[in-house]
Amino acid sequence: MKINNTDIAQFYGKQCSVDIEPSTFNSEYIWQDNYISPVFMDKEPTVKKIVLEFAVTGTDKDIVNLNLSRIFKLMNKQAVYKFDGYENYFACIADTPVLKLSSKRFKIYSTTLYGYEYAEARKYEFNDNMTINNIATAVSPAILKITSNIGLNSLTITGLTSRPITINNIAINTPVVIDGEQCTVEENGGNIFGRTDLWEFPVIKPGINTIKLSSSCTCELSYKPRYL
Repeated sequence: MKINNTDIAQFYGKQCSVDIEPSTFNSEYIWQDNYISPVFMDKEPTVKKIVLEFAVTGTDKDIVNLNLSRIFKLMNKQAVYKFDGYENYFACIADTPVLKLSSKRFKIYSTTLYGYEYAEARKYEFNDNMTINNIATAVSPAILKITSNIGLNSLTITGLTSRPITINNIAINTPVVIDGEQCTVEENGGNIFGRTDLWEFPVIKPGINTIKLSSSCTCELSYKPRYL
C-alpha cells in the first residue's frame, strides 16, 4: 500500500484488508399534504467510505512505535492512497486509527477513510473539435491548455460546462490554462479571470462529451476519471 506515493513497506507496514463502499448519496424529497406521491430530487453523490486495516512490525516495541509514527504522519492530512490489489487511486482523509491487536513486535490498526476514487489521467490533443467517451461514472474536473499561433480577440469553448467559456485577448503562442482541479485560469502563471467569461470550471461528464472551439488552436485536455 502506498500513501502519497510512499510505500508503507519501507516502515515495515502492510495492508491487511480494505473494504471499499460505493459513494453515498444525499437523497431529498418533498411530500406535501394532499399530494398522492412525493416529489423526488436528484441524488447528489458524496464520498466513499473505506475501512482499512494495516499492520506494522519491528524488532521491539520502540521500533514498532517509530514505524507507526512515520505512517501516521502520512495519514494525518488528506492523502492519496494506492491500495494493494486495486488499479485506481483514492484521495481521502482518515479517522484516527484504532488499535485492534498488539504484541511486542507488531501492531494492527483499523481506520476509516472518506474520499473519492479516480483513475490515471487521460490526455488528449486536438485543434478545434473533440469527442470523448468517458466510461467513468462520476463527473471529473478537467484541465484545458490552449495555445494559438495567431492573436485572438476572443475564443469560445463549449462542451466542458453548461454555459460557454469565453477568453478574451489571447496572445500569440502564449499558453492559457483553465484548471478545473485548482479552479484557476492562468496565462504564463498569471491570473486572467478578468479577461474570462466563465460561470463554472471545466468537467468531463460520464458518457459522450463533445468539446468545440470557435477558432482553431492547439489544445491539450486532461482529466482523471472519477467513480461513484
